[in-house]
This record gives sequence, structure tokens and C-alpha cells, in this order.
Amino acid sequence: MPKLNIMVNPGDPQLRELCDQKENKCVATSFMFDDDKDKSGFTFKEEVSIPANTKVHVSMWCNRNKNGKPYFGISIEPFEEAWTKRQAAKGSFKKPDDEVNKKPSDGLKF
Repeated sequence: MPKLNIMVNPGDPQLRELCDQKENKCVATSFMFDDDKDKSGFTFKEEVSIPANTKVHVSMWCNRNKNGKPYFGISIEPFEEAWTKRQAAKGSFKKPDDEVNKKPSDGLKF
């Protein structure tokens, strides 16, 4: 298997600051136990295949395991599904019509 590099935008300002401070340094990895190779690494529980030229959406989440320890979770999903969910979520937060149709009175153009 070839090594894959996936770029993810650090959307949170604190995460952006961390990226600036730790540029070119690894900030997270899968588990690597020096005394237990079998428990190290990450094992896929099902077949994963992403054909070349497939557009996907990648997201990274901060979570806690059952022992309360933090970890990053990475999700990869079909882009069109993620786009549709995002647009639906944006639609559920729309402003009332009177706010949308209000014209700026200070001469600003949008």
C-alpha cells in the first residue's frame, strides 16, 4: 500500500494556531506501543477502496475514548453526500424573509 497524504483545513482558530506553531511536525499518529506491536497501528475492519479521481470530503473531529482520553477521528465520505448535508444544514438556519430582503441603508453593496 502506498503512503497517502490527505490535506485537511484546520477550521478552528486554535487548531490553525497549533498548525502555525507545529508546522512540518507530526501532531497526531495511530497508536505505536514499543512493547506491543500487535496493538500498534490502525486496522481497517472492512475493505476500503476509493477509485482514482473520486472526489471525497474529509473531516477531522476531536473526540474522547471510553477512558476519557482525547483523540482525533477522521471521516472520509462521498463529496456529493457531504455537500447535500451542508446545504440542508445551511437552509435550516436561514434568516426570516424580511431580513433576507432588507436593503442596506448605508449605501453598502453586497
